[in-house]
Amino acid sequence: MSTLQARALNKRFGRGRQARQVLTDVSLNIAPGERLGLIGRSGAGKTTLARILLGLLPPDAGSLEFDGQAVRATGRPTLHWYRRAVQYIPQDAAASLSPRLTVASALAEPMKYLAVPGDRKLQARAALEAVQLPTTVLERYPQELSGGQAQRVAIARALCTGAQLLLADEPVSGLDPELREAVLDLFVRLGAERGTGMLFITHDLHALERLCERTLVLDGGRIVEQGATSDILRNSTADFPRLLRVSVPVPRSAASR
Repeated sequence: MSTLQARALNKRFGRGRQARQVLTDVSLNIAPGERLGLIGRSGAGKTTLARILLGLLPPDAGSLEFDGQAVRATGRPTLHWYRRAVQYIPQDAAASLSPRLTVASALAEPMKYLAVPGDRKLQARAALEAVQLPTTVLERYPQELSGGQAQRVAIARALCTGAQLLLADEPVSGLDPELREAVLDLFVRLGAERGTGMLFITHDLHALERLCERTLVLDGGRIVEQGATSDILRNSTADFPRLLRVSVPVPRSAASR
């Protein structure tokens, strides 16, 4: 398994007086099986950072490496190796699945586009097994899936490419408490059993504490704090974690424990 390492990433949009510095000297690394949290207020630069880490946007300065190999944003097939290894899990999984494609077709799509070698049907079935879904869902359409099933299909779609790292953007925000816990358990298991790393972008402090050992706080395009998640949530001096602690209600299931 491989490590993702970003060093001193900088990104600016616009020119002259209209220029806006979005990221300044952002560095991070994610080891195999590690679940790293990323929190920050709206406009902090999380989306821009995610696009750079996915190889969709080049930084103005800094470097990105995966398993010691340089990653440079491009739409060419030369970056297929990286896009097979690093996959995105969207916030709204159901919306990310085409209503015209069965689950089988949805799983096959990234494998075809990224030229994933091997038996694709077997890989699709193995991915469904990894996320604990029966193969009977292969012939269903997204509108025939529950929210939890759709989220698991989105994760399976990423695993079909052989993903070693998942970049997940609020992946449990639309789920009810029971499904939310089940998906968080799934992420933990993928890390333990498959060595799958993860960057977890969220405003949900309870999910963050449940899932991530380490957390970064992004503010104004800079990492202003980083460390053990428990320390960040309890002892942070940064404004954003304090605001979240005040504004986010504790779920009943957590409050009753």
